[in-house]
Amino acid sequence: MAAATSAEREVTVGSTGTATRTPTEVPRGRQANAVNVARANSLAATAVQKETLGTNLRNERTAQVTRAAAINETTDTNQNAVAVNGTVGVAPGAAAPTERAYTKGEVFLFYGKAGLNDDQLKIKDPGAGRWISPSARFPIEDPETKIIYPTVEHYIAGMRIKLATNKPELAESLFGREGSIHQKFLTDRVALTNAGTKQLSEEEDARLLEAEIAAVKDAMREPYLKRYWRGLVGKIVDEAAWATAKDEVIEEAITQRWKKDARFRKIVEAARDRGKYLLYYTPGVSTSNVGGIRSTKTGVIEGQNKIGKTIMRLAGYPE
Repeated sequence: MAAATSAEREVTVGSTGTATRTPTEVPRGRQANAVNVARANSLAATAVQKETLGTNLRNERTAQVTRAAAINETTDTNQNAVAVNGTVGVAPGAAAPTERAYTKGEVFLFYGKAGLNDDQLKIKDPGAGRWISPSARFPIEDPETKIIYPTVEHYIAGMRIKLATNKPELAESLFGREGSIHQKFLTDRVALTNAGTKQLSEEEDARLLEAEIAAVKDAMREPYLKRYWRGLVGKIVDEAAWATAKDEVIEEAITQRWKKDARFRKIVEAARDRGKYLLYYTPGVSTSNVGGIRSTKTGVIEGQNKIGKTIMRLAGYPE
């Protein structure tokens, strides 16, 4: 018998469905059968490949349907978040923490007009809500120039002029302890107390302080400041520069109070130990970045409350 040529090789399909070819000796009389076997095996291999391809396509279609369903579900969730919160829904995380609702009793409001007879913290300090506010008379020092400002409010106003205008000297002359605003109200206080021989009631003292803080805020406005920039075209305050510096200014002021003001620290620690959220209350302003309000409808804090959050962080509130 003659050996088979290279084109005449037996074709078999293994258990894996993969065609293999093995050289063998084939009698001439059986060559036709060998060719038929090869064709049959080739058809079987093709059928297996088609079945595998079909299975893969079906699996891919299933995966596509699954992905589409997941996308639809995510879209529905985000749309619901928009409807409820008025903002685009995003996954909770450091950049977008889940909003929490607070009951009235879980929030401690502090501001210049806080009630005097509400001892929520049980520390026998009815003026606690006023004392930890940024308008309380506790001096803050500019760590760079050593200039003293009468309150956190004065300090913030002064740093805005110092860091975001081209006349930084006005920070001290307007808002410092020796500045024109504080000296004017100090003169008023001397007159009302008869040169210190008469004590003001707490409410009288609060009204005088409130008037001084109102004067500070008025002096921060462009119409007031224009008297010092006569003929200027454009804005006096570089708001972009101030936005960059503001958080650090708040941090410095609150840190000084935390470290130096024993009464402030006692109040804050009592609030922390009782699980009270500290909210610098800005009535009627839900978009404040330094304070905020608690929504009576949802219980959610509206506003950035940067002063309250800074105090809580320094006091070691749980995250």
